[in-house]
Amino acid sequence: MTKESVQWLQQLKLPMNPLDDTKRIVIKLGGSLLSPYTEDPKNRIQFDFKYAEKLLLFLDKLPFNYVITIGGGSLNRSYLNVLRDRGLEMPETRQDLHWIGISSGVINASVFRMLAVDKFGTGAVYPEVVKHGMYDELPKHFAELKNYRFIIAGGRQPGRSHDTDALLLAALFDNNKVISLKNIDGVYSADPKKNHKAKKITELSWKEYLEIIGVKIHEPGANYPVDALAAQLAMRSGMQFVICDGLDFVELRTVLITGKAKKGSLIR
Repeated sequence: MTKESVQWLQQLKLPMNPLDDTKRIVIKLGGSLLSPYTEDPKNRIQFDFKYAEKLLLFLDKLPFNYVITIGGGSLNRSYLNVLRDRGLEMPETRQDLHWIGISSGVINASVFRMLAVDKFGTGAVYPEVVKHGMYDELPKHFAELKNYRFIIAGGRQPGRSHDTDALLLAALFDNNKVISLKNIDGVYSADPKKNHKAKKITELSWKEYLEIIGVKIHEPGANYPVDALAAQLAMRSGMQFVICDGLDFVELRTVLITGKAKKGSLIR
């Protein structure tokens, strides 16, 4: 993480000013949910339209305003796997691999934004995906941003995941919590896909979390509940992440309304 990112997050002191006195909820939508791996020949692009539409209609029924940051998912990893198989991953191309991840998230976010516009109209959805250098200009556009019920965001810069971007947007709206929707139902003591003895942890500190994942940097295509750089930034800034299963809409409703997870995990 850069010193500038930490300072930006810690020094930004804007009052929360949402529409109609309702709360602005910040969601990190895992790319694995929107862009799952599929071999279905009828699905010509790796995007789950059915899930995206269901999620949008679900969110619309709740009395909140939203900032939704979206990852790259299988669209990103498909590129990375091919490039790695061809031996194109090297120190000189690491930045390129990161840009592929960011670009994949922007593509997913753009499709998701188009669906939101189709469902709710242009008046409800910010007119473009927040991405790249736009993050550095967000405080200047705060008055405009808060006029939209849905703000859809992609990635900011190479070397970090969309978790960091979600933290920056949470700070902008004076929110100390990010709701992270994943294809897993929480944080485990080890990778449950590799270790059947792994146990879910319902609440833990950032220090404990960093000890579990055992990494300090963000590698291209890395997949953790929260990436290491974002975890360090959240720890230094007093931010929280709620990790929950994005396919469990009963649990998601509880999390959005109460800010707490019954089945997921809280990292504080």
